[in-house]
Amino acid sequence: MTEVLYRQLKWYKWVRECQDHEEIQHEVEKKKTQKEAAMFKRHIGEIQARVKIQREREDKRRQDEYLEKITNSTCLLTMN
Repeated sequence: MTEVLYRQLKWYKWVRECQDHEEIQHEVEKKKTQKEAAMFKRHIGEIQARVKIQREREDKRRQDEYLEKITNSTCLLTMN
């Protein structure tokens, strides 16, 4: 009887240790996932900022080309 109780206690202790270990691993994975998500979010923000700057530069270039074209056309019309 005592041996059975001893084995049960040993078994319950082992099971609890396994559960504790799994919980710790879960928390570690959760923190790792949160860090990765934050890094990804920051990376996406940086990419979006660069794309915005590139679009603004491209729009300015197009506007400058259009104004240059209009200016040249106007100059040609006034010369004639």
